[in-house]
Amino acid sequence: MMQTSVLLLVAFVAFVSAGHHMKQKSPEHRACFQVLKTREDKKEIKEMKKRCIAQQDGLQDIIDDLECKNEDLQGDQVRGRKRKGFYRFMQLEEHANKVLALRKCMVTKFGYVNEDDSFNIAKLKSEVLASVAGSEWEVNTKLGLESCSTDSLKTYDVMQYLKCLVNYCATGTPTSQKQ
Repeated sequence: MMQTSVLLLVAFVAFVSAGHHMKQKSPEHRACFQVLKTREDKKEIKEMKKRCIAQQDGLQDIIDDLECKNEDLQGDQVRGRKRKGFYRFMQLEEHANKVLALRKCMVTKFGYVNEDDSFNIAKLKSEVLASVAGSEWEVNTKLGLESCSTDSLKTYDVMQYLKCLVNYCATGTPTSQKQ
């Protein structure tokens, strides 16, 4: 269960970086997210992220460079603050291979990569189900687990999967709006 919470928190960091802040979402979205994560994981996530960045030659330099370039950005803000270098890095196509390696490192550290380097989707789904078992969010989350595409998990992009899962949990649909 701790691993699911950590993984979902990693995805949420990316989710926020894309400009989809939970405070802008409905109370149901925020409640669903709270069910799927724990606050205690933040320090562990931060340390794990640092270790994964350090394992890739030159990655910290790229992130630092993007951090410096924030001074020159116009309109590239999240809730009134300039995006940090790490979050900008995760969005850049030119560094797609490094982004993939970083994502893989992060999910590997928590046991979500199989021996053949594929994402362990069954393990994630099982742990998500355990985290919502018996809660008011269980039915919609099960619907999301059955309906959300896992294609993004092939590239360890948990953010895309989480976005769909949180929407289903909150609304019973793949969108942020109830129908």
